[in-house]
Amino acid sequence: YVFENETNKIFVLKPQFMESFCRSLEEWSKPFFCTLETIQTLAFDTPQSNLYLQKQAQDWFIKTPVEAKANSSHVETICTQLQTLELKHFLTPSELEKWIPQFASDTQTYHLKISDKQQSKLFKILPDTDVADGKTYIAQRNETGPLFVFKSNVIERLLHAQETLRERNLFDFKLDAINQITYQRDALGITLQAISGGKWEHNPDCTPAVISPDPLHRGI
Repeated sequence: YVFENETNKIFVLKPQFMESFCRSLEEWSKPFFCTLETIQTLAFDTPQSNLYLQKQAQDWFIKTPVEAKANSSHVETICTQLQTLELKHFLTPSELEKWIPQFASDTQTYHLKISDKQQSKLFKILPDTDVADGKTYIAQRNETGPLFVFKSNVIERLLHAQETLRERNLFDFKLDAINQITYQRDALGITLQAISGGKWEHNPDCTPAVISPDPLHRGI
């Protein structure tokens, strides 16, 4: 019941209305998933797999489960998503009764740890099985933080890091740094040598070749 002074009226409110106000100062003041300004490492562990990403200079690398160069722009997109992701809401007491026992078990829990040069943030995450979109999750910041709901495709991308985050370019260098191309097949072969003016010559008869302006051709 709520009493209103000016009209001297008493109103009946649903319990859910008051539950929405029963938040701690930390819950009200931190609506974002992650408050780190820069991310240098990212670890994502599930009951089935482990992923560890590390930033070296300006590039990202996969350290676990295999050592490989990551697609840095894709990883930076993940980091930006985590830094700008807003929470949907904190769990109400009635919702906590369902989810707290599940968080006590690690059989289905994901563990996400993101760090900058000075501090780390640790999250426990569970898929919300009541929502069929595959993008809604229940999470907890550190071991004692409140449980909250967020919605994003970032977890799905981390679950399939080999397909979504690994560098897949065949050649990892800039096109303007190439000065010679050689292709050999059995007894046949061809060599192209860069010359001035953005042109190439074909050895041995020096037939001129021209750089294509079409970006789909990626060069010659």
